[in-house]
Amino acid sequence: EAKLQFDADVLNTKRALATKKAELEEAKTSYPIDTLKIINLQIEVESLQDGLSRLMELKKEFNF
Repeated sequence: EAKLQFDADVLNTKRALATKKAELEEAKTSYPIDTLKIINLQIEVESLQDGLSRLMELKKEFNF
């Protein structure tokens, strides 16, 4: 059951990351440019990437 939960967490993180990356790209092409929105989206993308990296580290640690 722990592996299933882990897999769900990875999938949800990947989906959220893809969504935020798409939002970021859209924000970069919007006019007028909203720099605060872009910065906030960049921070969210970085956070999700970090979370995914940490999940992968846990995967190795727990042999999932």
